[in-house]
Amino acid sequence: ARDHTRREAGALARPLELTLTPRRGTVRVELTPRVSSTIALTPVDGSSAPLVTEPGVAVAAPIGQYRLTIRADGHREVEEAVLVREGSEMLREVVLEPLPRRVGVLAIRTDDVVARVIVDGVERAETPARVPGIDVGTHRVELVAEGRAPWTGEVEVRESGVTYVNATLVPSE
Repeated sequence: ARDHTRREAGALARPLELTLTPRRGTVRVELTPRVSSTIALTPVDGSSAPLVTEPGVAVAAPIGQYRLTIRADGHREVEEAVLVREGSEMLREVVLEPLPRRVGVLAIRTDDVVARVIVDGVERAETPARVPGIDVGTHRVELVAEGRAPWTGEVEVRESGVTYVNATLVPSE
């Protein structure tokens, strides 16, 4: 440890007080679309923990190089280098790229009967039907035809494939 005292001729040593103020700049990130996200500025040199902010809110940071990381559900992660300069605000406007939807196709037949095809409460077609662009996952499918009992079932749609539904609608009583 160094002795940080100041000695003057013929005087007793007295402590020298220093106040160090880090040189700072600010970073503000605007997102399009404006969605819930995590925005982090991580010092490239690992000198401190990441600074976390929200869209549109300026964050003060010591000057230096950072890695800007933006994560938002349903969008590609953004990662880029950022240089924070003393006394200036860096505005970064980022257009988030949506992730491609994971979809499949429903192919539905109802023997010799024409039926309305309702997927998750939305009428989509009449049978025989091929319904593209259905999100991957479980969906409620209803088939409704005049004079027939409706058919309802849970159908699992697979990505990039065709999910077949063959239903027999029985005469209503």
